[in-house]
Amino acid sequence: MSPVSTIDPPQSVNDPVVVPPADEKTRPVRVLTPPDVDPEMVVDVMPQFPVRPITVEQYEYLVEVGFFGDARVEMLDGFVVNKMVHGTLSCKIISILSRLFSRALTDAVAVRPQMPIKLQRSEPEPDLALVVGPEEKYDHGPPVPQDVLLVVEVADSSLSKDSGTKLRTYARNAIREYWIVNCVDRQVEIYTEPQATDGPPQYAVKTVIRRDQIATLRLEGQQPIEIPLSRLFGE
Repeated sequence: MSPVSTIDPPQSVNDPVVVPPADEKTRPVRVLTPPDVDPEMVVDVMPQFPVRPITVEQYEYLVEVGFFGDARVEMLDGFVVNKMVHGTLSCKIISILSRLFSRALTDAVAVRPQMPIKLQRSEPEPDLALVVGPEEKYDHGPPVPQDVLLVVEVADSSLSKDSGTKLRTYARNAIREYWIVNCVDRQVEIYTEPQATDGPPQYAVKTVIRRDQIATLRLEGQQPIEIPLSRLFGE
């Protein structure tokens, strides 16, 4: 172990110790606890000066010690970002899909709503992830890319992030299938065949399922699951 260097201020044995009067009020020390984070520190645009990203391991440590408190955050491309608040429709859709998948799939597939998956430089918490089971496999850490069978994001106010930054993050990490349940346009966008390119990572195939159609999930070893979009959007 390397020695720890300390520098003590010079002291004189002849200097008197000054004791403040008993009635003098000392200035309180402000301790910044997780719920006390200044909301003005949250920015939507990356600053033009250099910033320092963190690693997934550092992010997991901060989560473990409760640094973020009750804040809804996730890690994307080395940075901690706020999670969007879901509206009534998107909450209903997440609940419907979670129940549907849980009932239709065997224990060989674990259904994980709004739980982290561990990627390169990112640890997002997708609205729903289907991963290789059983669930006990993840008692000591979140799923990694080779465990992930499907990621679903239910997008309303988060549509630009889900179809931009998150899509590129999932493609970069070779997530084999990515669904965006687009509450704005009332459709489901299915992305498959992630590809590494010279430019931004992308999916080679995009399939759009309209509001009057049926989205079908096909997983190896499982019965196909048909999802009428009218059931999701209530139309």
